[in-house]
Amino acid sequence: MSIPLKLNLSLGANGWQHSHWMDDFYPDDLPEDWRLTYYSNEFNSILLPVSCWQSESEPDCDDWLDNVHEEFEFFVECRGDMFEHVSREVLVGCLQALQPQLSGLVFLDNKQNMSEQVHGQFIELFKQVDVAVFSTNPSLFSAQREIQLKSIWQQAQLQGSSFAFIENDLTDLRAARVIVDDFVNSLADATETIEKATLIVSHAQLQPQNLSKFRQLIEVMGY
Repeated sequence: MSIPLKLNLSLGANGWQHSHWMDDFYPDDLPEDWRLTYYSNEFNSILLPVSCWQSESEPDCDDWLDNVHEEFEFFVECRGDMFEHVSREVLVGCLQALQPQLSGLVFLDNKQNMSEQVHGQFIELFKQVDVAVFSTNPSLFSAQREIQLKSIWQQAQLQGSSFAFIENDLTDLRAARVIVDDFVNSLADATETIEKATLIVSHAQLQPQNLSKFRQLIEVMGY
């Protein structure tokens, strides 16, 4: 496959409620409920971590959707132990609320072992929420032929994919540029022509200003 002449790269982070972002990114007088809106004015995607479903109060996904612009993308991390904190019914309701701008479910842990019951809960979830499913482990649901898993691009796994998960603090922009080049070049080997792709960055020390510089670099590179 060839890379389209105009490839649209969307950038985001793994979550937006990071404690070390509060002083460096969000204005002091910004209400907590407005942080997602502020984030979405800077970046076009978000990976909602499993921790979003571990709070005592049920997430207001309708409110999340109302707080972002129309081109914003939500991705949701999934893990075998998440049903210990949220029921499938509640999770399905949240995902369906986000579905107008829900772009994928993401399984990052390729070593996780699911019980038969949890495995079945995810299968039922996939049937109720029609959205792409990305995984680092292509055999995670291999017994279910109707479930078509998409791969996740990582620096250690350079297969072509429309979704990249980058573990980097982005302090070295030259190295970050190489990551973008490697990701874009991998799209030529994808099984389908990809015109839009997403890069999610995750790192414990990721500073929002470095993510903003990375976004500017991507724009300068023509994406």
